Amino acid sequence: MIGEIIKEKRKNLKLTQEQVAEYLGVTTPAVNKWEKGVSQPDIALLAPLARLLKTDVNTLLGYQSELTEQELCQMDNEIMKCIGTDGFAQGLALARAKMQEFPNNGKLIHNLALLLDGMLMVSDAEQAQKEQWQEEIFTLYQQLFTDDDVTNDDSRNAILEIKNSAAFMLASKYIAKNRLKEAQEMIDFLPNHSAMDKRMLQANRYSCDGLKKEAEAIHERMLLSDATNLWNHLLVLIELAIEENDLHRANVIGDICFHCAEILDFPDYYQIIPQMELAALKKEKERTLDLMEALFQSVQTPLLWNYEQKILYRYVLDKKKIVSNKL
Repeated sequence: MIGEIIKEKRKNLKLTQEQVAEYLGVTTPAVNKWEKGVSQPDIALLAPLARLLKTDVNTLLGYQSELTEQELCQMDNEIMKCIGTDGFAQGLALARAKMQEFPNNGKLIHNLALLLDGMLMVSDAEQAQKEQWQEEIFTLYQQLFTDDDVTNDDSRNAILEIKNSAAFMLASKYIAKNRLKEAQEMIDFLPNHSAMDKRMLQANRYSCDGLKKEAEAIHERMLLSDATNLWNHLLVLIELAIEENDLHRANVIGDICFHCAEILDFPDYYQIIPQMELAALKKEKERTLDLMEALFQSVQTPLLWNYEQKILYRYVLDKKKIVSNKL
């Protein structure tokens, strides 16, 4: 494992084995043996080797790759439960600890930034404190967008996927801050949608080859992504209707958003959020507090969303049934 990481990082930086050996004061054959897995570098060389390869010791040892999708999901649920029982500040502290433990795991940082962003919206903390936390979350998005090393997968596709998501969130936040030039830069970075989605081709290929579960996994992932986008669009339309003082339209869309989450077998909190958003925007304090309590109760379960028990998403996280998890 460490040999493969050394080789990949070295090649990405266009360094030769001789240059690595000279920097560390060892022989070129020694570096060659590391990369082939015949031997490993001495522990005293790990820190300088990590600096040379522009990474950290944890990544060099392959520690970051130990986090599975299921572990990421469990961490999300642990933090949500902490926020529900002990408040946002405690949940944020737990999230910071997780990110310190896995400092270069882009998927973890990305998941936690989105989670904290959403939970902060419904926090009852003082506005000044919320603004301070919002800036910390904003910094996480900036880190994800600017640092190519922040990923637990060295493939360019994985890096770009995280950067695209971070750019989307940054664009939204720049718009809210009326920093329109920066917002446009983020928008320009994002790719245009293409009608030719290779995932569909891959799913069809798997199906023709008799790999039905692999094909199903791809379609489930696409469904989950599209369904989440649909739910998000409805949530934004509620906000826009409220801004236009069209309460009837806002209520109708809120009902659609609620039933959308129900039909698509989303976790309970997806059904609660549009109602709470509507109550908060209409300044219905008591109902907002009741729904907030219901939201916190909904995150008390050990696993907020157990994919394997969902009819629509049973293979989403099962990598043993997915030949290519890069799609």
